[in-house]
Amino acid sequence: MTTPPNTQYDPTVAYPQQPPMGAFPPPQGGYPSVPQQFKVPGIGPVIAFTAVFGIFGAISAARRSGKAKRAGFPTNKYWVTFGITVAVVWAVAGLIAAMGAGRSTTPPVTSAAVPATQVVADQAPAGGVELAADAFTAAWLQEDVVGNSDFKTVDGEVAEVAAATCSAVQVDTMGVGSYQCVIDFASGERQSQNINVDASGAWVTVA
Repeated sequence: MTTPPNTQYDPTVAYPQQPPMGAFPPPQGGYPSVPQQFKVPGIGPVIAFTAVFGIFGAISAARRSGKAKRAGFPTNKYWVTFGITVAVVWAVAGLIAAMGAGRSTTPPVTSAAVPATQVVADQAPAGGVELAADAFTAAWLQEDVVGNSDFKTVDGEVAEVAAATCSAVQVDTMGVGSYQCVIDFASGERQSQNINVDASGAWVTVA
């Protein structure tokens, strides 16, 4: 009995080669596209725009909210950021306004606002006593010390007074009382003297 040859596999027949790449036509409609990764808009621009332009920051919030919505992301964070930023800006503005209102708006008192008196400046002694028109004054005492003094040195010689600067310490309305005088002598010596003036205009140095 003769066995028929195996026609399923013949080692003498060459193995069929695979077609080169690109030989097969692409499927109908082309290759499916791969979706690109979407970057979620940040909230930083919303904060900056709202801080500078106030309520107009809603424009920035709306634009970024729209982009996030189209990509399927939540949108409420942009509006929450906008609302918080507006509240902070208004709070800071209110605080600045309150601090400005708390400052005194009264202009400082100047010498022009002080009522003028007829008392000469060198007649105003300590204690604010207003001297009468015919009272003894520090200016009068200065001139009298220079022109009518009889100071003497330890040797008994006359000590000539070159200048004197006096101020009232405690006097009444007639200028009677005590004065403080700085006396410059012609010799170049300077001394501080306490001088009492009586009602007659006589004066004397005291220790």
